Amino acid sequence: MAESPASQMAASRAQTALLAAERYLRTHPGAVGMLAVCAFVVIGVVHLRADGELSMAITYVVPLAVCAYALGAVAGATMAIGIAVLFFLDAINRDFTIDEAVMGFTARVVGNLGIVAISAVAAMAARAREHYLEAQQDLVSLRADLVSAFSHDLRAPLTAITGYAELLRYSPGGDAALPLPEALDRILANAARIDHLIGDMLVAGEGASVPPVQASRFAPEELVAALRAEFDDAPCPSGVSLSWVVAPETPPLQTDRDKLMSVVRNLVGNALKFTSEGSVAVRLGYDREAGMHRIEVADTGPGIAAEELTQVFQRFYRAARTSQRGGFGVGLFIVKRFTELLGGTVSVQSQLGRGTAFVVSLPAAAQPAGAPPTA
Repeated sequence: MAESPASQMAASRAQTALLAAERYLRTHPGAVGMLAVCAFVVIGVVHLRADGELSMAITYVVPLAVCAYALGAVAGATMAIGIAVLFFLDAINRDFTIDEAVMGFTARVVGNLGIVAISAVAAMAARAREHYLEAQQDLVSLRADLVSAFSHDLRAPLTAITGYAELLRYSPGGDAALPLPEALDRILANAARIDHLIGDMLVAGEGASVPPVQASRFAPEELVAALRAEFDDAPCPSGVSLSWVVAPETPPLQTDRDKLMSVVRNLVGNALKFTSEGSVAVRLGYDREAGMHRIEVADTGPGIAAEELTQVFQRFYRAARTSQRGGFGVGLFIVKRFTELLGGTVSVQSQLGRGTAFVVSLPAAAQPAGAPPTA
């Protein structure tokens, strides 16, 4: 027979009250400890004044179980042994023989420890259940954020592709402001950007699998030109300038071009996303003493707190000050993973209110992580 709405509401309220009481027990150990001690004192006083056959095994069960549930197995076991000692002393005062008192003491210890074990396991199960529910809720929120952020990042290049395609449709020969070859180059650059965004998401979800390194030789100016073509059509905050500088006599790079482009693209994209005024500067150079290429991306954004600098490269991590700016927290994870895969390192320096600078150092020739050193 189906329950009435009133009975269902009453059951729901009772369940809510029980869950609230259970959570209170686990989150307020000090208050529960004081209540347990008071309960033991009251029961002891009643036991002494009654001067009858009041069973301590029954009267102490509830406060002992509550104590073990809220304070943990160690506190519960201490209380359990203390109760058994009280019973032993009470048995001696009642003219029990030593053998009877010892047997009673042993039985009380075993019984009380059993109560403690059950209560402690129940508390652990409750904590595990709560952590699981919180993790599920975080996962649902993360999925929603990922879909929203990924859709937002895809919209910009798709809008650019649509705009250039419409321009070619209504001006087949290309207008004077934008020749046909340049319009096609912009379309291809934005299509490549979409492909890279999808690839980054796949890399973030691959776990421990390692994508292969395909090294090639190319000039740093080629890298800058390809990235500049992508960011020319990307939305840039008003009042923020983006500059690209290649130091004179910087030698060609010998590494995986696509992975390096992904590294710089993510660093520049993050810098533009979190910089509302000022500048974003990309500088490429070469340290001849160390034999390392150096790529620096510096911005004048809000900066990153010192305690968060060690976490920014974690997958799906978003700093508290920037969590409202969108993004799905895989850009810096990919930066670190690809940089290490290419045999390089990435470091970060930041000051709140003054900006952040990421520095990527790569060997002159590609040296994938885990590969034997080359001559």
